[in-house]
Amino acid sequence: MSRLVLMIENNDRVPPGIISKISRLSGKGLLEIKKAIIGHTPVLDKPIFGRLDSGAAGDMLSLLNDLESLNISHRAYELIEREAYKEGNIYFELNSTKLGNMITSREKSLEQQRAIGRLEDPE
Repeated sequence: MSRLVLMIENNDRVPPGIISKISRLSGKGLLEIKKAIIGHTPVLDKPIFGRLDSGAAGDMLSLLNDLESLNISHRAYELIEREAYKEGNIYFELNSTKLGNMITSREKSLEQQRAIGRLEDPE
């Protein structure tokens, strides 16, 4: 399963609403998030899709949309399940468009799987 790792550049333009949204997604406290912003470390490192719930992916998409619309400098990457984030490594960069495409593709794939399942076992 892939994860989204998000860093926010150190600036004073991060509104409290964004920090609060990150806190809800990450489970981190507000002070911890502010320290991560200042320290150039990930403010969010979370699986994009859960096995049963894709709600976190939608929340992450909303967060990326907010960061982009407010022109808040950030970097978001997709890492594989157990890969540790290391500054300087090259990762697949995510933005709201790419994440939105991932969500749409996953939904289509799940629907196709359901349709095949209904064909194989119509009861």
